[in-house]
Amino acid sequence: MRTSVPTTGAIWPRTSRERGSWKCRARIICITSADTSFATGTERLEIEANQFAAALLMPGDILDDLLKASPIDVEDEGSIEEWAKKFLVSKAALQYRIRNL
Repeated sequence: MRTSVPTTGAIWPRTSRERGSWKCRARIICITSADTSFATGTERLEIEANQFAAALLMPGDILDDLLKASPIDVEDEGSIEEWAKKFLVSKAALQYRIRNL
């Protein structure tokens, strides 16, 4: 585990809240500006991180209950935008999560 602040080109938490959040993780991964493989979502670790984030931010059981109680069209921008604001996620993330439940 990295114990010092990374240098040139690394993304690192700027606020105490972000630093506290990072300290809670068992493993810290620093992405440098030269490493763009994370953007494609094809690396195993990135895929697992995306799945974890989706499950954490948009829990399947809660989303299922909401969809049963109030079905929405995934292509309806208004409904998706409203729900995305409630979950504090992007419209694209919510659409992807609904399609892949």
